[in-house]
Amino acid sequence: MTAQVKALTARVAEWEARLRQDSSNSSRPPSLAGPGTKRQPTGGRRPGGQFGHKQST
Repeated sequence: MTAQVKALTARVAEWEARLRQDSSNSSRPPSLAGPGTKRQPTGGRRPGGQFGHKQST
């Protein structure tokens, strides 16, 4: 009986550890993280090329 309780306690601890993980601390990609997860900040930079640089195509 005591061994069974210890085994179940370890199993619960393992499941709780899995529940605390999200895409930032596991191998899951952010696209599978689900709604309400935090995304990486962009650092305040705007997308695109260097300002004032002449575009040549």
